Amino acid sequence: MRHLEKIVLDGDWQRAVKYISGFTSANENQLSKEIFFLIKKQKYLETLYRGDRGKALEILTNEFQVCSTSNDNVPRELMDLLTLKNFRDNEELANCANPQSARALVFLELKKLIQANPAFHDKLNFPAITRARLRTMVNQSLNWQHKVCRNPNPNPEIKTLFVDHICGQQNASHASSSVSSNPMMASTLPTVGRFPFPGCGWRADSHIKEHLPASSGLIALNATTSYPIVDAEPMQTMLKHSVIPNEGGHTYPLRPVATEIILPTHLCSLILPDGFSSAMVSRLMYTHIGDSILALGSNGVHKFWRWQSTETNLIAKATCRITSKVWQPCAGIEMRNDLSEARMEHAIACFALGKTGFFLLSASGGKVSLFSMNTFKKLSALFSCPPAATSLAFLPQDNNVVAIGMDDSSILIYNIRFDEIKCKLKGHQRSVTGLAFSNASNILVSSGADAQLFVWRLDGWEKQAYAVLQNCPRGGGAENLVTQTRIQLHCDQTRLLAFNETQISIYYVSNLERISQWTPQDSGLAITDATLSCDGHLLYACCNNSKICIFWLSAQGLIPRCRINPTAYLPHHSISQGVIPRVIAAHPSEANQFALGLSDGSVAVLEPLESDGKWLGHSYASRA
Repeated sequence: MRHLEKIVLDGDWQRAVKYISGFTSANENQLSKEIFFLIKKQKYLETLYRGDRGKALEILTNEFQVCSTSNDNVPRELMDLLTLKNFRDNEELANCANPQSARALVFLELKKLIQANPAFHDKLNFPAITRARLRTMVNQSLNWQHKVCRNPNPNPEIKTLFVDHICGQQNASHASSSVSSNPMMASTLPTVGRFPFPGCGWRADSHIKEHLPASSGLIALNATTSYPIVDAEPMQTMLKHSVIPNEGGHTYPLRPVATEIILPTHLCSLILPDGFSSAMVSRLMYTHIGDSILALGSNGVHKFWRWQSTETNLIAKATCRITSKVWQPCAGIEMRNDLSEARMEHAIACFALGKTGFFLLSASGGKVSLFSMNTFKKLSALFSCPPAATSLAFLPQDNNVVAIGMDDSSILIYNIRFDEIKCKLKGHQRSVTGLAFSNASNILVSSGADAQLFVWRLDGWEKQAYAVLQNCPRGGGAENLVTQTRIQLHCDQTRLLAFNETQISIYYVSNLERISQWTPQDSGLAITDATLSCDGHLLYACCNNSKICIFWLSAQGLIPRCRINPTAYLPHHSISQGVIPRVIAAHPSEANQFALGLSDGSVAVLEPLESDGKWLGHSYASRA
């Protein structure tokens, strides 16, 4: 994926097509077709922006036939761009003025399509290899060399893998030993990357065995016997019996125990500079290309941090290793939500960023505001209260259409361009607190303060599935629940994260069948927010005790990976004041980075140490 990112950011579209063609073709499935279409579309737009209309027409005529989309209007719209006199009249062409940002957005879209595409399954991550695997391969190579040797000696001396091994003529017996069964070979091989090829000969001297663990002994070779090849016992086999004995001889199954991160030196963290008010952070997000963080305070004011390009951060990605700056337009305008009609004691803040990243919809219990992210100007205000908006989501296929969850339990499908309500969905009994569109499945998923989940089909807006979060409130049924239930789609578009203060659950999107669930063991512990990493392998959750829980999302469920204590990322004065994380956001392309919105109005960015590269794994303990 990193190789493809470099190709896309360089704008080498021909090479990008060739590289992806090694994995899939435009005719394999609809997602593959969209991948090729997106690349060729950006190539066409950049060519048109450079003023080469002849080349643009050639691309449109010759290269779009194979990857034409199901939307017949798209080719016509692309053709209409040839007649534009002012490129600023079209948003997509205007974006080409900043090619790096436009290409970064294209790569993010490509990444989502690739991760959801079945043709790329099991091809995006390097396979997990046990530490014994290198020794196995070395042994197999040495065994093969010794097998084909014309005069195999019982005690061969192999000094390197770079040259085929040949035994010299000897008068001794030609019975030979397998490298696989030689304990000297098995015990002296160093760790991966430190194999001392020169001078690492081995001998099957019997006196050495007295000081080594028992082995399987020597195996004689002749023309009639098949040559055995060693295969080091894989880690899965060694951990197959997950039990340990205690002093009395009784065994108990092992359970994963999260690694504790306590000291600031155990991770990399950054509190973002902030000269504004200390209103609690109600909502938090990264921009689509990951170069900025946007926070919405409980006072309705948005704060925006942007990282600049440097020698060590060429593409200006958000990182805790370089300080960012609070960004505002030259005019000093701030994005502030209208609170005149808001009931602050019941207000639920929400916002959503458009697909291109240039428009923001936001509400803090009052009117829904549409802002320009370039100028911070308020472009329009939608609806009067009550009812108030409690959740927002843009339709991926058309950013002029937005789903708006209301505190009267309804969902409005609203067209911003034509200022009209296309549809009103009813099913929830309380405020709609979560919305998520699945482009792959053509559905909308909603969640509410009633702990209910609904799946709505986009073609007709009919209900497809329904579920209730199980065991959600402490000491009561779902009807007593007053907390927000929020949702997030997994990057594979087939799974769904749903959570509230009492539990975290993973569901299948199509039928809302629950896959796994995690609930805090401490009765006083509450989950304040949760999110999935961009690759869908990790789940980050923050709690009201200021701890951050990191889980590994596996087929067996949510496995605790590590737990970050507040002493590792909060200053001492913040801990003494009882500051807790209220919201959490994951970086859109760095799976191990996330940001926290704190109750004192500040924002923290956390990453593992550069030497580790990822969050530390779990250990095992007995369920005694």
